[in-house]
Amino acid sequence: MKLRSLFLIIIGVLLLSMAGCTGRSSSRELTHEDSLHRRHNDTLIWMSYKTTNRDSFFTVVDSLERIGDIGPIRADYERGYICKQKNLKQLEERYFHQATTHQYSNDTEEERFYYRAVFSIVNLLQVKHDYEGALRVAIPNLPSMKASAMVRPMEIGVVLGDVGICQLKTMRYAEAQKSFEDSYRFFQLAIDRDTTCLSSTNAMIIAGNTLVFCINEKQYDMANQWIARYDTLIANHRKRFPADSAVCDRQHARLCANLARNLLAQGKKEEADKVYHEVLNTKSYQQGLVKVGEYQMEAQRYAEAVKSYAGVEDDIRTHVARPTLDIVQQYLFPKYRANAYAGYKDSALALGLRIL
Repeated sequence: MKLRSLFLIIIGVLLLSMAGCTGRSSSRELTHEDSLHRRHNDTLIWMSYKTTNRDSFFTVVDSLERIGDIGPIRADYERGYICKQKNLKQLEERYFHQATTHQYSNDTEEERFYYRAVFSIVNLLQVKHDYEGALRVAIPNLPSMKASAMVRPMEIGVVLGDVGICQLKTMRYAEAQKSFEDSYRFFQLAIDRDTTCLSSTNAMIIAGNTLVFCINEKQYDMANQWIARYDTLIANHRKRFPADSAVCDRQHARLCANLARNLLAQGKKEEADKVYHEVLNTKSYQQGLVKVGEYQMEAQRYAEAVKSYAGVEDDIRTHVARPTLDIVQQYLFPKYRANAYAGYKDSALALGLRIL
């Protein structure tokens, strides 16, 4: 199973990431707060993103900060964001953290980017499985985030989804269920207000991630609830955005892959196998966009699982500089077992030595 399929960081959500706090005063006010200057600054920063050169980008951001056209929070956030694009994990985390050390005035651009920086830290820590660290950042900020005029419902829903995953992984199951409920509620609100497909797409992805983690933690009753919600979100998306068939196919494949796991865990092997073969017939599976390694391992389809886990080490390197023990256990051990149980002893031995 590709690691990225379990992560909450998703294209679309990434550009809208936020969390935050209120009740702070600005350490300095921006020289230009009018909309014309903001649009001009946004254009300059967007164009410098396109260069894909970190030093050139930093020069633009440094200059805008020095003349007062952007504040220190946005400057550090933008530095963190370009480091994220360049996969510079340590610098990314440092700049996002640094952005949250500055003060801001309410209802300003600086408040908006403070929220984005906090969101980015929470997601980054969740992705590298530092669940306690993510909760320490998110929980104190959530009340004021919900009250802020600078945060949209979809953004709150994403943060709550991350929080729920962290609570689930730290065995705070009742708290996780409440966070997931709140996340779903905010996504429903976002979908109702959004004329584009963005909120609906992100809601499906969050529901799919929630389902995966519920099954991984053997919370099968909770998983059943999210199977129903996920299915409803996909059906509604297909109805509202019929041209978005590729997205619906991918989400349907993810739903079926995890429905098969949930059925198998409940002893319904024939039903699970039928749903599994439904996944194999989807375009997304055939294009390599959806993997079913977890199901294959649980169903003892070890030779098939070897193929599913083939690229997992590359995916880990893409997302984290150094895998934690939790990541090793969740992603590398299954690959090792798949090779061992399938009889590929040399591959299993080589992977076992890398794990050690």
